[in-house]
This record gives sequence, C-alpha cells and structure tokens, in this order.
Amino acid sequence: MGFTLSLRAHRGGCHRRPHRRHPAGSASDPMDHEERAFSPALWMPRHPAVKKIGLLMLPAIFGSAVYQLNQFIGTLLASFLPQGSISWLYYADRIVEFPLGVFAIAISTAALPSLAKQVAGKDFSDFRETLGHALRLVFFITTPATVGMILLRVPSSRSFSSGGLLTIGQP
Repeated sequence: MGFTLSLRAHRGGCHRRPHRRHPAGSASDPMDHEERAFSPALWMPRHPAVKKIGLLMLPAIFGSAVYQLNQFIGTLLASFLPQGSISWLYYADRIVEFPLGVFAIAISTAALPSLAKQVAGKDFSDFRETLGHALRLVFFITTPATVGMILLRVPSSRSFSSGGLLTIGQP
C-alpha cells in the first residue's frame, strides 16, 4: 500500500491522468521518461532481473534471520533466569556490537564500491588487495577495542550498574 501511495504522490496526486492522444514514446508524448520509469504498469515481478536480485539477497536475508533467531533464543533463555537478566543481555549485546557497528560497518561501507567495481571489471588481484586491506584495517581497530573491553569489564559493569537500576536477583 505504501508503495502505491508513494507512486501516486510522485505522479502528482491520486487523480486519473487525462487520455493521451499521442503514442507512448513519441516525441510529442506528454508523459516524459521519468514518469514512465515510476509507472505501476512497468512493475514486472517476474522479470529476470528481479529474480536475480532476489537470489543475490538470499545470503543477507539468511544472515539476518540467523541473527534474529539467536536474539530470540537468548532472550527466551534469559527469561528463565532472575529478574533483570534480559536487560543485562540486551546491554551486553549493545556493548559487544559497538566496535563492530562503529568501525567495521563504516569501513565495509567505504570499501564496498571499490570491491564492486573491481569484481565487475574482473580485476581479482586488486579485489584481493582491497579486501585484505579492509580486513586488516577492521582487525587493527577492533582488536585493541576488544582487549580494552576485556580489561575494563569490571569497571564498565560497575559504571552501568552504579545507579542500582540494573541489579540481578532483586524483586
């Protein structure tokens, strides 16, 4: 529904277009190329490119599903533990994902256009070099962050629970 509404808004409202007297695509066609590109009549879900994109999305969908299932099972198991366990699990997950979200995602987002260009150009030696450089950079940043989080685990846990809001086992 949102897709249809956005298309109608892009075309200039929810009214019907007047009848065209010129053949589509002719020089005197009143509907320009941009409007034709967003026309719902051009949506072809069985087009081979749509199928290809769907197949390319499968690994990402699978990875996301595994992560969501892991979160669900962890929360379910934590619900059988003392009160506050779900909160502790949530905050621990946020702390662990912080370096990954800040550094690894930023570096991979920056490296992706170069990697895609190199694969499209079948330049696999540069692809390996770029990928290796990006991975070394991620490890260079996340390894000290991991060591710091391990060394500061007790002080950081105390600072998170210093207000008394995150205590385990108290009703």
